Amino acid sequence: MNELGKLSGAGGCQLINAAGKYDVADGELIPGVVTLVVITGAAAAITALSTKPADSLAVALPSVHNIVNATIPDNAILTFRHPLSTITVAANVVLIAYAG
Repeated sequence: MNELGKLSGAGGCQLINAAGKYDVADGELIPGVVTLVVITGAAAAITALSTKPADSLAVALPSVHNIVNATIPDNAILTFRHPLSTITVAANVVLIAYAG
């Protein structure tokens, strides 16, 4: 991962500003992300998303949660009960992922 994309924060945070899949297992996403701040949103900004409850397998979140493939506005704050394990982001979307 691009080390410039990692910013310092209490639990850690990461700037996501390029289209693609970000995965904790591959080292592309910092572990423990429970909050996303959408700096620049778009239609279908997040095309896939999965969380990983403690001591469990990753669970994909379907579009019914109104996040995946939805229009997400600028300055939206998305919070999750369990840490993200993967996120796939569309082009021209900028997020800050905060680990808790």
